[in-house]
Amino acid sequence: MATQAEVRKRALRKLGLASTSQAPTSDLDSDMQEAYTETYTMLERQSQTFWGESLDVPDEVANHLAALMAFTRANDYGIGTERYQRLAAERTVALREFRMMAVNEYNSSDDPEDF
Repeated sequence: MATQAEVRKRALRKLGLASTSQAPTSDLDSDMQEAYTETYTMLERQSQTFWGESLDVPDEVANHLAALMAFTRANDYGIGTERYQRLAAERTVALREFRMMAVNEYNSSDDPEDF
């Protein structure tokens, strides 16, 4: 499990606003917390969350969540074209992965019936 602080920092690194050894400023961290809440709410409306908003984030979704958060703030921070394109591509992958995780597969052990 990844803490919300770790996910926020991943999003800032994707935006190029923080390094691995650098702690984010309180303003950046606060903005990323807001981005987290917005992103979580969007995913929850689409029934694609399976963890609590105030809880740690499962490892299998932490990087995808950070990608979505970074994309939501890309225009706010004037991210360059190349980085923006990379964030847009990561966003597409993240949304696909969330949709795939939300699909409940049902396999019946019964033989199919012909009607």
